[in-house]
Amino acid sequence: MIPINQSLMKIFSLVLKERAKTQTEFRSISPEMVKFFSRKELIEIITQKFKGQVPKDYNLLEMENQELLAIIGDDFYIISFVCGKWSLFMDTLPVAEVVPLIPESVARASAKAHANKNKNKEESTP
Repeated sequence: MIPINQSLMKIFSLVLKERAKTQTEFRSISPEMVKFFSRKELIEIITQKFKGQVPKDYNLLEMENQELLAIIGDDFYIISFVCGKWSLFMDTLPVAEVVPLIPESVARASAKAHANKNKNKEESTP
């Protein structure tokens, strides 16, 4: 299992930020990202890319890491693989206390404003 790693998250963030800036014209692998993965994980990424049906022409066990990276071909395959692993890891963690989307003070103020609005409507209706 790939641990959630701050450095890897930062690299993912940079890759996604750069991709958001420009129209994707070609596939690429960021050299910084590669150092986080073992040979076994690179093979897992390739297997996932081909949905478990790796073409027979690829003898993954005999290929060098650079050749494996060439088959992966794009950072998005790596990001997808890692996010899948991280989501499995997240399933093992206990759930934190639910935090309301609207802070209590804002909810009270909104309810008070709504009540005042309704009160003003009732008073103005003949």
